[in-house]
Amino acid sequence: MLMGMEVSDYVDADEKLSILGVISPEYLRLYKSVVAFRNMVVYQYAVIDIEVIRRIIANKEYRKVTELARKIASRINDP
Repeated sequence: MLMGMEVSDYVDADEKLSILGVISPEYLRLYKSVVAFRNMVVYQYAVIDIEVIRRIIANKEYRKVTELARKIASRINDP
């Protein structure tokens, strides 16, 4: 259950967050990328390019993910 809506999985959750106006189209794309990356790591769908990891860390690209998490958390906790 997400803000009163049934959610079946990560993909469904991102669509619901978008429909509810919690995340913008830009953050929706980021959310989908994070879920895809998580699936590659957890389920070993593909070989992870270590240079991509280095770039994410060096450029501090992970900060957008923390912004996304804060944005979602603030709206979910907002009555």
